Amino acid sequence: MNPADEAMVVYHDVAASNKHFLYGVRTLLAIIILGGVAMFVASVLMCYPVSDAWSFEVFMGGFYGIYATQCYNPGPFWLFNGGYNLVTDVVIWTLPILFFLNLQTIPLRRRLELIAIFSVGILAIVASAVRLHTIVLWLSSFTEQGLNTANLLLWSQVEQHAGLIAGSIPFLRPLFRKVLGRARSREQPSPSPAARLVGDGTPEFAPGMLRRPIIPSPSPTFGESSQEFRRPRCKSTKRFAQSMHMSAMRQIQMERPLSASGGLTVIRSTDALLRGSVAGRRDAAAERISPPAAQGGQPQREWQAEGHWLERPTALSRQALAPLIPTRSLSEQSEPWWQKWNNATSLLTPMAQDTYWGSFEEISKYNVQLNYLEKMWMAWYAWMGNDILATGIMSFVIHEALYFGRALPWIIIDCIPYFNRFKIQHHKIPTAYEQAQCAALVLLSHFTVELPQIWLFHPMCQYFGLETSVPFPSIYKIAYQIAIFFVLEDAWHYWTHRAMHASSFLYKNIHKIHHQYSAPFGLAAEYASPIEVMILGFGTVGVPIVFCAITKDLHILTMYIWIAFRVFQAIDAHSGYEFPWSLHHILPFWAGAEHHDVHHEKFIGNYASSFRWWDFVLDTEAGAEASKKRRERKMAKLRKAHLSKTYAERLRMVKAPLVIARVGLGAVRSGASAFRASSTFFDPLTIAQSPRRRIDSTRYDKMSSGRPVVHQDYIAKIRYSNALPPPPCPPKLLDIPNTGLSSGQYTSASFASRLAREQSLNIEADAELGMPIDLVGIPKVFDGDESAIQTMSHPPPLSAADKALMRPPNALGKTNTNASGATFLRRTEYVTSSTTGGSKFESSNSSNTMRLRRKRKQTETSLDDPTNISRHILKGFNIAYPADAYNGQDNAENIRPADSTPEERLAWNKPKNPKNPNLKLLDSYPLLPDWDATPDTGGYMVFKFTAPPINNPLDPTYDPRLDVALLRPAGQTIQDQDKYMEDLQAHRLDPTVPPPIARYQFEFFLPSDKSKVRGIKRNFTTHDPSNENDIDFDIAEDDDGQPRKCFKYDNIRTYETSQQVGDPSDTYGDVVALALHDPEKHENEPLRDTKLQKAAYFYPITQRTSLRPRRPGRVDMTEEQPKVDIIEAAGKEPESERREVYRKRAEGVEAE
Repeated sequence: MNPADEAMVVYHDVAASNKHFLYGVRTLLAIIILGGVAMFVASVLMCYPVSDAWSFEVFMGGFYGIYATQCYNPGPFWLFNGGYNLVTDVVIWTLPILFFLNLQTIPLRRRLELIAIFSVGILAIVASAVRLHTIVLWLSSFTEQGLNTANLLLWSQVEQHAGLIAGSIPFLRPLFRKVLGRARSREQPSPSPAARLVGDGTPEFAPGMLRRPIIPSPSPTFGESSQEFRRPRCKSTKRFAQSMHMSAMRQIQMERPLSASGGLTVIRSTDALLRGSVAGRRDAAAERISPPAAQGGQPQREWQAEGHWLERPTALSRQALAPLIPTRSLSEQSEPWWQKWNNATSLLTPMAQDTYWGSFEEISKYNVQLNYLEKMWMAWYAWMGNDILATGIMSFVIHEALYFGRALPWIIIDCIPYFNRFKIQHHKIPTAYEQAQCAALVLLSHFTVELPQIWLFHPMCQYFGLETSVPFPSIYKIAYQIAIFFVLEDAWHYWTHRAMHASSFLYKNIHKIHHQYSAPFGLAAEYASPIEVMILGFGTVGVPIVFCAITKDLHILTMYIWIAFRVFQAIDAHSGYEFPWSLHHILPFWAGAEHHDVHHEKFIGNYASSFRWWDFVLDTEAGAEASKKRRERKMAKLRKAHLSKTYAERLRMVKAPLVIARVGLGAVRSGASAFRASSTFFDPLTIAQSPRRRIDSTRYDKMSSGRPVVHQDYIAKIRYSNALPPPPCPPKLLDIPNTGLSSGQYTSASFASRLAREQSLNIEADAELGMPIDLVGIPKVFDGDESAIQTMSHPPPLSAADKALMRPPNALGKTNTNASGATFLRRTEYVTSSTTGGSKFESSNSSNTMRLRRKRKQTETSLDDPTNISRHILKGFNIAYPADAYNGQDNAENIRPADSTPEERLAWNKPKNPKNPNLKLLDSYPLLPDWDATPDTGGYMVFKFTAPPINNPLDPTYDPRLDVALLRPAGQTIQDQDKYMEDLQAHRLDPTVPPPIARYQFEFFLPSDKSKVRGIKRNFTTHDPSNENDIDFDIAEDDDGQPRKCFKYDNIRTYETSQQVGDPSDTYGDVVALALHDPEKHENEPLRDTKLQKAAYFYPITQRTSLRPRRPGRVDMTEEQPKVDIIEAAGKEPESERREVYRKRAEGVEAE
């Protein structure tokens, strides 16, 4: 508990003069005391038994969640404690402000001074907020535990001392007066604590008398006779009231001298009257009308104040006042003067009242022709007494209330999981910490950039002729003026916004701050640099002012309504939600959240704010839908151009230009498929409907002869072949002399025997029959161990393709057709081949010769045959691309694909799920390897954390720093090394056992800031790696003391291997990673210099490892590794020697 908070609440209890306020203060005091006691008890009973709370190992073990204890997690407790203190500080230190605003015994200026003095309590609120921030850091970062603990204790003390200082300042007023030399006359204490606080006494009244306002009612009224002046309570307030009446009297032009018979001050407005404002009252023409004594116009009371006096008349009838109008006689008037008194140009302006509602009531009595809002407007200016202050406060309060009031529903929607389905980027939900940080920076921008401009708003309105009076303009005029502002502001916003993206200097130094959040939210609408706020704000405020300077017809109320609509539009555009009832579904060309969200996600296109027509006309729309429409417009243009030419012109154009075709990425990588391009002209409609790949068209404006050329599409047929490598023993070509068929050598049986004799055998026959034997290379053979040349006790598993080689010799050759079905006792019976299924003899009669003989069934090809595999692979390509099907000659170079069945073709054209036929296929991707992304080590390693590596309770979303995290091997424990040696020995004895993988300890490193993620990815990419101007590096020093560019990684914690599986020699056998890529949907910044086609790319996985946090305490390591706190990393080209070693190791080649 903060003692300053309890002291301030007790003081409020003493100084309270209102019963309801007193009850509220005492309730708050009870809540604070009970909350402090409850948190004290909770902190003591954090563990059971209580003594465990003072054990650091037990406490931190329960905090990490490594092993179960009797202690609960202190994180929620400290977060609740910090939030509870912040809320109570805000309530306690805002109570004096509300108290002095409702205090009517002192003037407004004195109340504002006291509010400013008590506003020092903001220091306590700021200290409490910073303490809450340190609690969050203390809970989320364990690498700097000691530093964060010291900061937490420091700001806890700062919060208490700031509260004590802020609570003592109001009581040091005499000291301030003495130091500043502004001591006044002695003031007697007031009977109430509130009056004692401000130092004004009331000597004329007894302590028990009822308080009354110190400012008399200044204006005359019709139909009231019981009003009287109220006497001021002290000398200072009396002087203040006299000065106010003196200033009011100077604003009235007297036409007749004051008489003792009483009088009435009437203000008649002219065309120059600024209705409802002090400035207008100075320009008003006034008359002094003295009613005759016969009508009963005797004054009730008179107050003499330094030579000036005012009178209060009795109730006067309108008939009695009729003959007293000096400007026009009654005979000249077409209607009674009191009817003209209530028209739109005649207003009664009273002097300022003590309260706003007092001014409102006075204005309502004499200006019945005004509506309710106009009366409130007029009362505000009359009560404030300062036009600049009234306009400035109203403008700033309206802007803040509109901005944060409109952003509040979107904050609530972000907290409700039901609305995530409407989120455009549903995987990027803003956290509470991000929204709080954004709100703080937006408030700082409002107070430092917008507040001074708003404070100068009223002088600027007067200079340009912006009207601030009543009555308000008509709703039709407001509507068409706001429509003009929307159109003009949208044009200004489009060109300035586009210029900030077109210029790298403007984007990096001004506009980049606004793009910090790739998935915007409501509060981020005005999250920008001060320069951008002023540039884009000129379109919102400057356009109406320029319009007013030209037309001289604009009311400030129209400006307020326009700003309200503009703020609502900006916040809704940054909300990030797309609902079926969104406004762009109703209004054509309305931008909305879907339009602007793509701009934040892609960082390009969609520059307009309210409407889409600028992006549509100038072709700067972004997104999948815009790209689709752009392609459709291009296709329609090409179709129109092609259909307007004759066939002869098209034929000439085919031969003229050189066509550059961009070949598919898969065909380029494999190197085994060549594409065949056809020069035949295709109609654009056929091109759009063809399932083949379209190659980019080449544009030519004019040929060398000057004849215009129409754009042409080039079609390339691409076939993805899976060509097998040539066999290791190619066939030998024999040179056979051609003697012709007439010699009869080719048809004789001796021709082949002669060729066999003439061709020598390519076999080196030696003493070892062509098998060199070297015993030196056989391990342990000279020691008498011949196990290396003997049959293995555990032979490796036989491949399915090699099973045919292990058949016995009697199974080779032709099958024996013996009558195995006949028994041995039936030898005397003639057994034919019919009994065994062989061919039988039949007579050649007419019935047999005319019968269609069945074709002999061919022997089935083995499924593991390479040629059969190739045929079926090619069959799949023929089904997918029927126009490119190969139906030529079947040979070793061009293998004819296997025949496809109608069922297979139907299944490809109309795929259905065998288990759920109601499922609909949305899209299909070809399955391709990504060779450029395959590392030199041969595959990737997958690491899985058993617990979240980053435990931030305020930010449960995915941290992008994990994409660029580093794992540094920190050695092996003695137990892990012994286990590895045992598994390795078992693998040597039994090769069927999988080879073991060493278990390591790892140190986990992360960048210090999320903003570094983009620069790290950009530095480690192959796309323009030498361009380092767009990367935000950290600056460090090398060994020579020279600065160098790098990225700093902080040590988060140490992990140990929990479980791991894998086989480095089998990269594709167990698990592969799959990534879907569509260039039309992925328009992010490229990270490679090559372009990928639309496909599903698979990547090899060699090892999968599960990591868990290492328990605190000493661990026996094989080698002591020094702890690394910070890693300075930077991307560079790998060394050729090391890269060659990795490549040979991955390919199974011994590195030299």
